[in-house]
Amino acid sequence: NTSIPKTTLFYAHLFTVRRIFGDSKPMNSNLFNASVQIDKAVKLTAYAYLLDYKNEDDFVLNTHSFGFRLSGERNVYKGWNALYDLEYARQVEGGDNPNDVEENYYRLEGGASKGNYFIFKAGHEVLGGSPDTGQFNTPLATLHIWNGWADKFLTTPVNGLKDTYFSLGSNPKRFGLNVVFHRFRSETGSLDYGREVDLLLSYRSPWEQVFAFKTAFYRADLFSEDTDKIMVYTTYGF
Repeated sequence: NTSIPKTTLFYAHLFTVRRIFGDSKPMNSNLFNASVQIDKAVKLTAYAYLLDYKNEDDFVLNTHSFGFRLSGERNVYKGWNALYDLEYARQVEGGDNPNDVEENYYRLEGGASKGNYFIFKAGHEVLGGSPDTGQFNTPLATLHIWNGWADKFLTTPVNGLKDTYFSLGSNPKRFGLNVVFHRFRSETGSLDYGREVDLLLSYRSPWEQVFAFKTAFYRADLFSEDTDKIMVYTTYGF
């Protein structure tokens, strides 16, 4: 609903989630999200995501997450913009979850851009986790986007996850280049999980079809194993 000026209200009730692995999970989940565009430089969002899976094997994913996000950009000099994105959330167990969950999530991100020709971002994201208080999990999220294209962190490790990252991109009308560096560590226990470098090259044709070449190189220290991935794909929207 957008009837309130500068405000977007969103609600969804989920009966089933169909996942990237080809299966489906029945649920009775409720998602609430409200955002206010205060001005171009400030957007404030608050949300509550209440997950309630029906199958007993999935009860460990039943959680209640409450959070807020502050994001925006501001022109600072002749077309150069300063970017920022701040987010915090708290997650506890919900429904028939047999485990105790009491963990935090936060993300601090800043950067600079000049149109689509230069975009730089640096950030630090933390998904809390410990053997005593559970893990902050996001089973409906597109984690491939956030925590490395090698897909090593599709679930939060037992000791949580700290992701310090840097990205540099250029996406003009036809050609695009994006490079991302990740350093992964545990949220508790001071474990060094590993490092990853991601690269994306893309071309947008005159008929608006995108052709892309994507790579991910993960080097393990104390989590999983060295992994290299190469992805070639095309997309077309109309």
